Amino acid sequence: MLPSAPPSGASGSSGSPGSHGSSGSPGTSGAPSVAFVRPYRPADRAALYDICARTGHEGGDSRHLYPDPDLLPTIFAAPYVELEPGLAFVLDDGSGQAVGYVIGTADTAAFARAFRESWLPRVEGRYPRPAGAPATPSEGMAELLHTPERMVLPELAGHPAHLHIDLLPDWQRKGHGRALMHTFLQALHARGVGAVHLGMVTANTAARAFYDRLGFEVLPVDDPGPLTYLGRSTELADAAPGGPAAPTAPSGAVLGLPGWEWFNPPAAWAASGDGLDITTDRDTDLWVRTHYGFVRDTGHALLRRVPASFRMRVTFTGGYRDQYDQAGLLLRLDATSWIKAGVEFVDGRRQVSAVVTRGVSDWSVAPLDGPVAGPMTVELDRRGDTVTVRYGADGAAATTLLRLAYFPEGVAAFAGPMCASPEGAGFTARFTGLRLEELPAPAGG
Repeated sequence: MLPSAPPSGASGSSGSPGSHGSSGSPGTSGAPSVAFVRPYRPADRAALYDICARTGHEGGDSRHLYPDPDLLPTIFAAPYVELEPGLAFVLDDGSGQAVGYVIGTADTAAFARAFRESWLPRVEGRYPRPAGAPATPSEGMAELLHTPERMVLPELAGHPAHLHIDLLPDWQRKGHGRALMHTFLQALHARGVGAVHLGMVTANTAARAFYDRLGFEVLPVDDPGPLTYLGRSTELADAAPGGPAAPTAPSGAVLGLPGWEWFNPPAAWAASGDGLDITTDRDTDLWVRTHYGFVRDTGHALLRRVPASFRMRVTFTGGYRDQYDQAGLLLRLDATSWIKAGVEFVDGRRQVSAVVTRGVSDWSVAPLDGPVAGPMTVELDRRGDTVTVRYGADGAAATTLLRLAYFPEGVAAFAGPMCASPEGAGFTARFTGLRLEELPAPAGG
């Protein structure tokens, strides 16, 4: 959040979010381990206001400074979920209660215009602009409310997006801040936004340490007032859950195509000709909450940006041996919107499997005959708001329908081979014959 005195330009956050790790890690003391990141919902409105007020003064409670507890949320929280709801995410404590959030905009200049034209008329009657120089903390904030153009600074033009991130005290320093940031950066990257900035109170050293760990760097600004401006790329290497940065892009073509990036790079992989071999690390998975209560965002995937309408197909084999060993294709928008399809080893059998995640995951499986290590071909076909999943086992073409699933229309996404070992020590999957085809837009699209 922002300081009590009016700064000269402000558009970021100075909450004290958590540090390393990922949300929902087992064994976390204090807060329950079932916490997970999901999109904001209108029912979260009261919690959003409460979090904003309780973290609004240098990362701490602001309610002693502002008699009206809705003042800060009216400036620094509510307009984001109203004007840019697709970039609003909350940390759910596992019971449906939001205990933290990350909000922001992909285009600060456009947001400032919308703030003045659409948001300010709705609230200026309750919070009129001070007649003279602000004399109280509340008047200082009212002045900020009436000057949204303060968000647009020429020095920040290369980082057009901006964000606010805040967590209630009991949920800080448990990895949840990193998980929120990871989700937000992925969402920006999927929209083609290359860089983001924030403004934080310089005195908030705990928040600064968190941002430093996530790769944010100082952006020099003339007359920043009590703020420090920080920025970074939306590339996800150093924000990925589960550890330090790793190389994100293989050099040269893989599977006959350039432009790949690793999501959760494995310790061992090799590419040659038309083939890709990946050996999974232990404790890797992709899952969001359903039945098991946990969130896992650690599966390996080699991804590339795909067209709005496309077909991707790949053939793969795997030395599956442990429960839930899995391989196939992943289509990913962000941490709460993705589809994976392929083979999963369940109860000693190879199963054709699909997991569709929209805030929470669902899973469908069907047993397969034939050898465990037999080849499988999987195809993802995305058109409009629909993804069709087909497969063919043991050399057959991918013509058998497995799943028809919703996927958000018109947003940039990433797809490619994936594999994981949720419970085992790891196995090797081999991918060959990948094909990617851009398809015509659906009629009326």
